[in-house]
Amino acid sequence: ASTTALAGRGFSDSASTDEYQVVLPPLPRGALALNTVLLHCDVKGRPYRIEDFKRELERLNVLREVASIGAYQMNHVWIVTLR
Repeated sequence: ASTTALAGRGFSDSASTDEYQVVLPPLPRGALALNTVLLHCDVKGRPYRIEDFKRELERLNVLREVASIGAYQMNHVWIVTLR
């Protein structure tokens, strides 16, 4: 994770504990970021699949508001675009 951040391909929070690391790729800006939610997942849980999020989105009754969902670069960050 730190190697990725040092190479300019993300951001690693130095205050993170061994239990949960915050590692972010460069985030979208401008029109792409409108109506967009980023889901940050535990790096240790990769690989993630869409099924990992679908049930919770259904439970929250927001799945019908989702226009698209997918892994955003590093697979532990997912991007959700809302209608």
